[in-house]
Amino acid sequence: MQPTVIQCKCAFEYFQKVESMGRRNWIYRGHSRYSDDLLDDNDWKLESSLHRFLKQHKGKILKATSWYPREKALLNRFAGSAHIHLSHLPEKTDRLGWLALMQHYGSPTRLIDFTFSPAAALYFAIREVQKGSGPFSIHALHLDTVRGRAKVAREKSEKYKDRTPPLNPSSDEYGIGRSASTVDFIGFFDGSMLNPRQEAQDGLFLVPSKIDLNVENWLSENLEPVKTIKPFDTPWVEFVFNNEKDDYYKIVNQLIQVGVTPKKLFPGLEGISEATKFAWLEVAKNLEPYELNQVL
Repeated sequence: MQPTVIQCKCAFEYFQKVESMGRRNWIYRGHSRYSDDLLDDNDWKLESSLHRFLKQHKGKILKATSWYPREKALLNRFAGSAHIHLSHLPEKTDRLGWLALMQHYGSPTRLIDFTFSPAAALYFAIREVQKGSGPFSIHALHLDTVRGRAKVAREKSEKYKDRTPPLNPSSDEYGIGRSASTVDFIGFFDGSMLNPRQEAQDGLFLVPSKIDLNVENWLSENLEPVKTIKPFDTPWVEFVFNNEKDDYYKIVNQLIQVGVTPKKLFPGLEGISEATKFAWLEVAKNLEPYELNQVL
């Protein structure tokens, strides 16, 4: 199956549609580009930053046989330096926790960011969008349905030949830094020690069992319509915004009205700095700057 596409004109229409989807039953990811053409390279796929990076360089320097040794080496290199700059660190054996920390600081990893907050997902969808830059979208996955289908897939693993797998995969099932899993599946991870940004964004990670697993193909092959999942009878929805005329400015203003701002999603000075982009738009809309009587 393919995702059910739901068209939205503005933020408030989107919020109205997700209102009946159930708090924390769904997870969301915003994409700044969308196309209904499956062959369109401009379509932002559900894939990790590492998968995207390796596709760009595959067959040139980064041979596929080196991926897992490199994943191990770079994870160990990061872990060997992190204690210089951070006081709270994952356990040495917590490879998913280390990947989450690497992702937080900008390293390409196999993790894919999602959030329980549909509002945060909309912010990240529009973050790189401009007026007239084309449609953008938000993927929504019904969490327990996807986890259940992954559990069925993991039953084929040698690890579970004599027993039923638990709902949540163990860390070793992903083969991080060792070798590709023998089974295609996806799992989810939120970590035992959240960083400030992850907490502010209500975030979690989708984890593919292989570095180059095609997540959208896996979802297409393993998910099916479910009439008990309301309101759209499907575990996979994509909300699409056509971004026509002044839709961009309208959505930015609506996000500001409901308090979804960079200062809420990015802790500290990072959020204050990122907020200046929207502050410029607010000034342009109001046609006069802030604090007219103050002179630096």
